[in-house]
Amino acid sequence: MSVAGPSGYHNVGVSTAISNLRTGVNAALSEAHLSSNEVSGAFLGLSCVDSRRDASELRSKVVWVAREVMLEDDSTAALAGAFAGGPGIVALSGTGSVVRGINERNQKVRVGGWGYLIGDDGSAFDIGRQALARIASATDSATDDTLLSRALLNDYGVHEPEELVRAVNMQEDPASRIASLAPLVSQTASDGDAVSLEILEEAGTKLARLVITAARRLKMYGKPYEVSRVGSVFESRFVSSAFDKELGTKWSSSIATTPVLRPSMGAVLLAMRADRASFSPGLLASLKEASKEVSKRLGCEALRSGTRHT
Repeated sequence: MSVAGPSGYHNVGVSTAISNLRTGVNAALSEAHLSSNEVSGAFLGLSCVDSRRDASELRSKVVWVAREVMLEDDSTAALAGAFAGGPGIVALSGTGSVVRGINERNQKVRVGGWGYLIGDDGSAFDIGRQALARIASATDSATDDTLLSRALLNDYGVHEPEELVRAVNMQEDPASRIASLAPLVSQTASDGDAVSLEILEEAGTKLARLVITAARRLKMYGKPYEVSRVGSVFESRFVSSAFDKELGTKWSSSIATTPVLRPSMGAVLLAMRADRASFSPGLLASLKEASKEVSKRLGCEALRSGTRHT
């Protein structure tokens, strides 16, 4: 296992994304004492592979990874891992958000995942942007400041709401910076701020509605299918509670489950299927143990670096 930088080439550029991928893959190969030509198949679940054009632009740049390379977006691996290849719907919410689903006929849908400029409903970016928008609205209407507004001003190192215009827009990566506000919103909600609580509950409701849209398209709605959730945004109990409440109200027969495997192990599962490797209960048990080890190691890495992994 290895940890490297972001691979979302829409945001960091192709050269940086591929360089980060190469760093991660080479570190993993080194740990396994392998070379890439010894790897028969690989599944790459990369952020921003949203269309056939994205896949086409990147495919020639990743052929070195293995003899056969599958290239899709990262939510595909999360879906495979959540249900170990079986039917279900997974909601992912970190910096961005997307819902993926698959039914027993192997029909798949993707709902959301349009990026922060078009729509990443219920994502960390959405939460952060909503928080900033509430400050702007409160300032325009001369409403008293709140715990949230004071926390956000302090976080950006400014004293007046009007200073946020410069502080927010002059960031090198404003989208990531805005997304980083989500834990702060969750903290102020825990401290009793009503505006923060409303923002988080709206995020959970939006994500649940994306799940219901996916269920309708897959003809799973109203039936007892599993729904799983993945990503740092769901660490907020306010988001998770609102998500569960909306699903319980609108799709009471849905079954909330914990992901069977981490997305990284979902990628392993997809790579093995592409390589026509046999799948057995013993293999699933091994992948579950590997998922636990990855979680443990990523947790240690996050403590050392101060980063979060979803």
